[in-house]
Amino acid sequence: MLPILPQKDPLLYLSLVRIPYPFGTTEGCRLVDEFLVACNNTHHNPPKLYLNATESNIQTTDIFLSGELRIFAWIGYAFVAEETAYNFSSLDLKDIQGRKNVPVVLDWAIGNQICDEVRRNLTSFACKDNSDYEDFDNGPRYRHKCSKGYEENPYIPNGCQDIDECAISSPCNMTCLNLPGTYTCSCAVGYKGDSRQNGSRCSRIAAPNKLPLIIYISLGIRIGISLLLIGGSSLYWGSKQRKIANLREKLFQQNSGIITPIIHRDVKTTNILLDDNYAAKVSYFGSSRLTAIDETQLSTFVQGTRGYLDPKYLQTGQLTEKSDVYSFGVVLVKLLIGKKMMNEARVDMLKQVTILAKRCLEMKGDERPSMKEVAMELEGLRMTKKHPWVKDTKDSGETQHLLGDQLLDAYGGKTSMSNSTVYDSMTNHDISPFNGGQ
Repeated sequence: MLPILPQKDPLLYLSLVRIPYPFGTTEGCRLVDEFLVACNNTHHNPPKLYLNATESNIQTTDIFLSGELRIFAWIGYAFVAEETAYNFSSLDLKDIQGRKNVPVVLDWAIGNQICDEVRRNLTSFACKDNSDYEDFDNGPRYRHKCSKGYEENPYIPNGCQDIDECAISSPCNMTCLNLPGTYTCSCAVGYKGDSRQNGSRCSRIAAPNKLPLIIYISLGIRIGISLLLIGGSSLYWGSKQRKIANLREKLFQQNSGIITPIIHRDVKTTNILLDDNYAAKVSYFGSSRLTAIDETQLSTFVQGTRGYLDPKYLQTGQLTEKSDVYSFGVVLVKLLIGKKMMNEARVDMLKQVTILAKRCLEMKGDERPSMKEVAMELEGLRMTKKHPWVKDTKDSGETQHLLGDQLLDAYGGKTSMSNSTVYDSMTNHDISPFNGGQ
């Protein structure tokens, strides 16, 4: 049977001494007979507590589970006393100044065996849960104490209770979590350290360097703007190409593609309109003249816009089919220099369009190509863009055959062409007319 914790006795309460197990006042409430204590109130008021009253007359003042026992001892010629309880005086050699006893601090322990021997018999082993034991150097006996993080009585079941360090000592700088026998400290979000009062405590984490993030955002914006510019440039140049292609088809129909050619006399950018699909529409035919097939030139009053007029027509008043070619060359130049290109892959195409515009602007009309030749050369450049392999000289024959057939289908007649330039004799008028020619 396990011993129980003794209940408080009114007499013991009057003696102001707390009696913890393994000490006790009655049978069954003490571990061994040597730990018997009794309260004697016969001759004393208030009562006094005595240890092992049947065999000795030792007055006990305090009992501690740490192993300390405080008593009063009689004074004789030699006696043991608490270090701070007695100061020697020469007068004590005569009468000890009326003293009869002095306080003494003693150690107490259990049994007459060491811990390893007692542990073999668990029924007689005095230590309970959450407790540790220790041997004595001056004899075969032992004593117990609560494990670290626990307190109270290690000699009774569940006598060692957890210490709430967080509430008692506040060991943490920020957050403290009490655990059985121990505790943990932690820092709040945004702080670092062990959060212990006697450690590194908690310190605020430095704000991260935002410069790399700013650099990434800046690079992303720059790349995005570059892509928009390149894409916009591509759309812009594509629009220009469609405008040029539609324009030369219209002028080709008017000058060389129908039975009765038309000389516009006022070809300029403001007279070229675009529909929703960016298709070019030549407008304002107030200055236009119809010419017979066998007519190479005609005399008329000079009409048109300066800067676009054929210099020969401006000087002599002689209007030829090459006059519109000159005006169209001016339109090509304005399209080429209207905005800087950002796609370097099309430099060769731009150079060829520039050469074509230069030929259209020759001072002598005989040195200019016909509008049909201009149209076919622009179509050849467009075909080259659609079929990049046209630049491969290894298959030039096959390339000429494929592109030549497409150009013949579009404009009719026999052609003489290279990889980059297409020409046709202006004397051949056996051409199927385009629908909708103006």
